[in-house]
Amino acid sequence: MRKLLTVLLILVIACTAVFAREGERPKVAIVLGGGGAKGIAHIALLEKIEELGIPVDKVYGTSMGALIGGLYSAGYTPGELEALVKNNDLEKLFTSFLTTSYNEVLDPFNFNTNNLFSFTLGKGIGSTNGLIDDYKILNFFYKYAGNVPDNLDFEKDLTIPFNCNAVDMLTGAEVVFSSGSLITAMRASMSIPIIFEPLMTDTDVYMDGGLTANLPVHLAVQDGYDIIIAETVGNLRELTPEDYESFTGMLNGFTTIIVKKGILGEPEKATLYIPVNTKENTTLGFDKTDDILACGRESVAMYEFELKAIADRFEDSEKVFPDPDRTGKYFSYPHIDRGEEFKSSKESRKEDLFSRTRISGGLYGGTSFTFVLKENKEMEEQSRFTTIPTVSLRAFIKDIGGSKVSLDTRLRGTVNKDLALSGLAMLRLTPDYGERLYLLGGLGVKLGAFSYLTDKTASDGSLNITEYVFEGNTGLKLTNEEDHIFNLIANAKMYAGYPSLMKMESFMRTWTFLPSFELNGVWYPSYNTSFFTKGMRLDFIGNIGWSKSKSYDWDFNYKLKAAYEINFELNEKDEIWFDATAVTHRGPECMSEFYDEYGGAEGIPGYGYSSLFQDYACVGVGYQRLLKDGFTKLYLITQLRGGVREEHGFYDAVYKYDLDYTPFASMVDEPHWDLGYGIGLGLDSPIGGVVAGIGFNLDKKVSLYVDIK
Repeated sequence: MRKLLTVLLILVIACTAVFAREGERPKVAIVLGGGGAKGIAHIALLEKIEELGIPVDKVYGTSMGALIGGLYSAGYTPGELEALVKNNDLEKLFTSFLTTSYNEVLDPFNFNTNNLFSFTLGKGIGSTNGLIDDYKILNFFYKYAGNVPDNLDFEKDLTIPFNCNAVDMLTGAEVVFSSGSLITAMRASMSIPIIFEPLMTDTDVYMDGGLTANLPVHLAVQDGYDIIIAETVGNLRELTPEDYESFTGMLNGFTTIIVKKGILGEPEKATLYIPVNTKENTTLGFDKTDDILACGRESVAMYEFELKAIADRFEDSEKVFPDPDRTGKYFSYPHIDRGEEFKSSKESRKEDLFSRTRISGGLYGGTSFTFVLKENKEMEEQSRFTTIPTVSLRAFIKDIGGSKVSLDTRLRGTVNKDLALSGLAMLRLTPDYGERLYLLGGLGVKLGAFSYLTDKTASDGSLNITEYVFEGNTGLKLTNEEDHIFNLIANAKMYAGYPSLMKMESFMRTWTFLPSFELNGVWYPSYNTSFFTKGMRLDFIGNIGWSKSKSYDWDFNYKLKAAYEINFELNEKDEIWFDATAVTHRGPECMSEFYDEYGGAEGIPGYGYSSLFQDYACVGVGYQRLLKDGFTKLYLITQLRGGVREEHGFYDAVYKYDLDYTPFASMVDEPHWDLGYGIGLGLDSPIGGVVAGIGFNLDKKVSLYVDIK
């Protein structure tokens, strides 16, 4: 059958050639179909067409075919296109995944992430409209087509006339781009639904042209071209259930179906149709450039006889053999250095914290096994295993019933049988834009046994506390919902505890009533939502209050705490960060305001999760290297962090009386130096990150840890 069709093609070409000689030479159009990474194979067809001298009068493209065809029409040679795809990390370029969750900066010293899910509610569910961010793609276009004007006629102003198609998502109609911005046209044509963000303007929403015609031969027919060479990419074999056992498999199956539906009736309209078998290569297989190009060349070689027959239709004087080193029309213009004008959607569309109704949930916390080495290097019997994984849920209800009152509710539970529930009503006192001021009123309750003094966290296993906490607060919140949150709060807490000392079966009943005033805040002008890159952030808490307990009458207490961190990107793979923390406090809350990181309290590697102190100062430096980029990112992370605190341990920190209220006094009187070094591997994904490693410190403690955020 193939031979019969070939003979018929030659006869048709021979017959039409007789009539064509009486007028102008036949006009040739190239049509390149979509297919993601597989579209790289189109370069092989362009190579062969130039090798045979077939003149090209116009190029049509869809999706990846629009990218290859658009750059070719702007003046890139096939060799330059091959170098472009090989010299750029296309896997990183086309797999810059968006996430539906992000670090919600809610309170000072709250570094936890709603990493499991985060949905905005209103007109629909979800805070993103695609899995893959397009800012790197747009910057790529600006880098390689930056001197192509934004407003031109694709028919007259490009080296080769060019058209590409997309779908108007407001009407469902096919849209053909023939003028305007070449970058916008290419970007609109390659917006695979769900995978890529759609191209959105003030009035239009465009998505992948393959939704209506993944091989727009009909456009070339409508324009009256005599010879139409059309090429699709992808293995269009019958799909099986095994094809859908992975994300890339699902995507490949999805695009295969789109290609099949989008080319119905189109190949028959072409003079020559070339289906490229890209074998096992997938839609997002941008790391397989050489394999895809090889598939393209192999398939084109199978149709070389037919291509030569088309070339023979032209006189030698009509054939065009372009100079491989030629420069496209617009590459003779001075280059326009636009820089990186486009930013990640997570930056350019930074979601207001209180802008929409949202539900979210996360899993965070740490697990560590810590042991102490004796002088003889043996493991001490008092080694311990600590685990504090926490599950959190949050619901923020915006403007209840059309009012200016919003409700922020949070539920947290840990494996230590701790359960905390809080509700905060927020009355907006200012317009809903720019700087906003809220009047607050909230209640909270914690039931269970979660603190740094719970069972298995004390170094000698002697102390166990079951806590119940009830609190109420009111105050003001000031924020522009983009880079800072400041709170002025009056609150009151009631602690009820049942501590058991020295593993005694009897419990001591205690209670503490603590009214106080607090000013706290978070300033995060460049806070990055990645788990491993935090940018710049400043947290502070200033608290002054009084407390009365079963053990003593009214007593004065205070808390001052500040932390600063900043991250510097050395290059695309290496980053370094610095941080500093200082805290001084007197009162019954000395156990409750510390965070865990890298297997240690306040991030000191090796110290586990039970270090308690009233005065503390710490500085740290860390380094991370990106080992693998893509859908998931793999990091090497190392940190050195140290400081000074008072000598006494957790028991004295809670039960010591007659304290010197001078800030940092205990740290000066009884200094204990902390220094720890840790190294680990970190895995970052769209649903959160995890770090696993080992830490050492001056006290000859070693911690094996896993941290989740």
